[in-house]
Amino acid sequence: MVCTYHRDSAIVPADKLHLLRFLSSTEQEDKWGNDIENPASLALDDLMDSLGPQVTDFEVARDFLSESENLTPLIDLARLHHARSLAVLAQRFADSRKMPNSAEAEAMIQERWDSTHDYHDCGAKITVLPSELLFTLGAVPVFDNKTWGPLESVDARFMMPLAPRVVIIGAMGLPPQQVRVGGLYGIVPNRGGRRAEVHGRVIAELNFGFWRYLCEPPYLTSLWVPAVASAFPLHPSTLHPEQVRVDVADRMQRLHFLRNRVAHHEPIHRRDLSRDHGQLLELVGWMCSESRYWVAATSRTPEVIAARPEVANGEAGR
Repeated sequence: MVCTYHRDSAIVPADKLHLLRFLSSTEQEDKWGNDIENPASLALDDLMDSLGPQVTDFEVARDFLSESENLTPLIDLARLHHARSLAVLAQRFADSRKMPNSAEAEAMIQERWDSTHDYHDCGAKITVLPSELLFTLGAVPVFDNKTWGPLESVDARFMMPLAPRVVIIGAMGLPPQQVRVGGLYGIVPNRGGRRAEVHGRVIAELNFGFWRYLCEPPYLTSLWVPAVASAFPLHPSTLHPEQVRVDVADRMQRLHFLRNRVAHHEPIHRRDLSRDHGQLLELVGWMCSESRYWVAATSRTPEVIAARPEVANGEAGR
């Protein structure tokens, strides 16, 4: 699941994404490498060359991918990466017995490989994301319409990053082998003189409530399983997206409630504020240990809590 351009720089460790990869036999891994990964790597190198140094030569890239021998390896790579994304299926082994052996793992991967034969029944869109992105694509699961649930408004059978700014999409609205290549330069069209929205600006304008409600159960299969859970790589249950969501939602709900009480000038002196502060640090630590250290080192909250006055009945004053 680590795209070819990110094997050595993925932000999520490959062994956590390829949960069962190393249970496969050496012979099977070699076969996948020779038959699928190596041809796809060559095709991707040639695709990036065709896009040019500015990644804007769309017509040249489209002509390159119009040749079946150039497009087919990339679609097969998406099939293989989807087949290996077994974190959800593997959870059923967690509470019942030890992880499956090599033969079981290969059978599961083969079953998922066979289920993606229709990847070749649709055309392909190559989308180049804007250079202003504050993140790079890489170690993320393949979006698969059947696996993560049908999305009526999305004309995509699958979606997979190929390079830091390049995504391949299986477009069900296109005939097989037909290719479209283009850029995605803004999230919202530039209408009425407004500038196009870009990733950094959109993220900066999202409120706290957005992130808190992103943790709700309805988003488990559509967002947390394929992507969001990987934003918390240091969570003790990082291989189990459902548990990650539950724990993050619990902390976010408490912190969101506390933030609203403070913003509305409502009393908080009866709360266990030290616990609130500890859960905030825990939440940050699941994302980045260095960030947790920075927050702990610069926060005055423990000092303020320790200095608050006590009233006669033993409760802390406001």
